[in-house]
Parts: sequence; structure tokens; C-alpha cells
Amino acid sequence: MALSKDTVKEIFVANALAAETTLKTFQADASDGEIGIFNADGSDGDAEGDFLIALKIGDSTITSDLYSPEDIKKIASVKGKAFVPKIVTVTPTELAVGTEYILELRMTNVGSLSATNHYSKFGQYVVKSGDAAGDVVTGLKDSLAKNFSKEQGATLSTNPYFAFSGTSTLVITEKEQALELGKDEGRPLEFDILLKSDAGVELGTVVVTQTQNPGTATGKQVAIMEYFFRGDRGDQYRKQHFPYNWGTATKSQTDQAAQYSLIEGLAIRKQDEMFNVATSRKAFVVAVPVGAAASEYTVINAISAKLATVSGVSIATLTV
Repeated sequence: MALSKDTVKEIFVANALAAETTLKTFQADASDGEIGIFNADGSDGDAEGDFLIALKIGDSTITSDLYSPEDIKKIASVKGKAFVPKIVTVTPTELAVGTEYILELRMTNVGSLSATNHYSKFGQYVVKSGDAAGDVVTGLKDSLAKNFSKEQGATLSTNPYFAFSGTSTLVITEKEQALELGKDEGRPLEFDILLKSDAGVELGTVVVTQTQNPGTATGKQVAIMEYFFRGDRGDQYRKQHFPYNWGTATKSQTDQAAQYSLIEGLAIRKQDEMFNVATSRKAFVVAVPVGAAASEYTVINAISAKLATVSGVSIATLTV
């Protein structure tokens, strides 16, 4: 079983609500990526009562822990939001011949993720006779592109970190970072732009025209949750035994390029019914890909309605 019932949080990445009305037929006939909500006896989840969540992965079926309506404290739907990159514009204002523009693109929290760990790349251009602002911008773009071409995975025309564009104004656009499960979370870049002369005098105008938003329930974020909540705990023996051999034997359901919305549930159970001396928490997440059209929320709203029926909890529907 790919999903450990011993984890505090369970995740199910699904693309459709199955039509099968019993757990037995779901196990036999459901398609890869389909999800089912069933009562404790395996019947269709069309009545309030103890319930479980089932997900089809390839030819296998994984099931959640058993949840009781009396233990459910909250079930809520959460609309996902796409990643928004930071965009900075740089406008040259000093065109005196011999003026040397030095643009420092300083990235922070890199490498060790320490706030004191800075990594800078530079663009440089010296104003020549007859130059206009566009010539300075072109010179800075070419210089930045050349310096970034030395990074891994980069060329003179492109790099994994930033896009440089614009004519009379230089536009620096952050790129979404790649995710490598277990190694690199693909965190959004943290950076600042400094524009000075060789004498340290500030030049031009630097404006943040779009602030960064890491997004909510992006494909990369859901992939990280799935990777973590389905077994990984940073174990040094990863890939040596099940379920730590993720990527070789366990199938991920997440499309990293997709945008998701979530259904999040929380249950709190009494450990001792007589004395109620302790409680334990158990949570689940259902992630469903969504798009810009209203019709693309049909699946997640249908799953919400099913969960609302078995749990007795009102769950708001999602809209565009």
C-alpha cells in the first residue's frame, strides 16, 4: 500500500469521481486517478456515517483511515491560485558619454537558504556617443545574458532564472523554479535589483511592477505534499525499501504543470472514551486539477458534495 494509514495527514490526488457505487466494484473497475467515497461497509457514500476515501493508482487501490462524522471538526474547500512572478523594470536616465551602468541582480536565501547568503550576477554597459536609453537597455540585456549563460542549464539566449526583455526600459521577469522531489523544492526566487555607476552613484529608475505570489495548490506544491505525506520523511535509507522507493515503484498522481484546488478535512479522536485523557489528530487532503472555466470545478464540487453527505458537514462549492 502506497499510502500509510499511520501518517497524521493523508493525501489523495484525483482527476475524477468514480461512478462505481461499492468499494468492491471500485477496486475492480475504477480508472487510474479516480476517487470514491464509501461508507464503512463498502457501500456508496450516499448516507451520513463512518466513511473512507479510496483512490485508484494504476491497478491498485489505496484507502484512507476510517472517519466518523462525530470526529470531523472541519472540511473545507480551498481554491488554488497560480504562481505569480516578480517583475522589475529598469529605466536608464543618465546618457552622458562614458557613464558606466552596473546592474547588480542580487539573489538571497540561496544555497544554504540563510538570509545572509547572497549570490549576485552583474550586467554592465558604458554609454557611447549617440546612445539612447534603448542602447543602454540592449547593452545591459546582452551583458546579463552572457553572465547568466555560465549557469547550469543556461545558454546565451535563455537561463533557468530570469527573462530579460524590453526596449527603452529593461524588464526583468522571474521564472518559476524547477522542482526535484527530495532534493530541490523549487522555491520562488528572492532577489533585488541595484543600478549604480562605477563610482557607486545610483542611476536610472528601478520599479517593482509586479509583486511575487508563490500561489496556492500549484502542481509543484501538491507534488511536494504527495511526496511527503505518502511516506517520505527525509529518511537516509530512501529508495532502499518500500515505501521509500518513490519514483521507481510508486506512481505519483500529480501533474506538476497543473493548477489544483483542495478539499481539506480534520478529525480529532478521543483516545480514551471513558476518561477522555487525550486526543489525536487525523487530517486528509483531496487535490483536484482545475482550470479557468467554471466547468472545470465540476469534479472537485462533486467530491465535496459526496464528503458533505457522509460527514454531515456543509462544504462550500468552488466557483471561478
